[in-house]
Amino acid sequence: MLAICDFVLSPANVGERRVAEHLLDVESDREKLRPVLADNGYCGDRLANLFGRKGGQLWYALRRSQPPDSERETLKEEIALRAWHRGKRARIESVFGSLSDQFQMEETRARSVWGAMTRVVAKLLAYMVGYRINQALGRQQTALKSLYR
Repeated sequence: MLAICDFVLSPANVGERRVAEHLLDVESDREKLRPVLADNGYCGDRLANLFGRKGGQLWYALRRSQPPDSERETLKEEIALRAWHRGKRARIESVFGSLSDQFQMEETRARSVWGAMTRVVAKLLAYMVGYRINQALGRQQTALKSLYR
């Protein structure tokens, strides 16, 4: 199941890396740490070490220009890992696409921070409810448009 676990609503003038650092810091305070799947924009050792200090795992695929870790034994394993990562990232990007296209997540038209937060939470909740309904009906979970047609 692909569930939305956390999100951060940040001002447009705050960089993505600062938000990622904040998310990893919050995640590392949990009792049971979950691995975090990152895209290649966050594949630096700094973020992995920041999160790893408290036992967390930041998963990302190596860029093609980076040499494989000594722990990974063969090129075949490296290729399999990159393919797995690409598949997971594609699912995540499809969720972003649904939130943008079907729920107009990028346009809240809120007049205050609390208004924006309320609308974002409502849209995320609507997405997850639709996802779970489809799952319970044995249908493709991300086929949300079919619920209201």
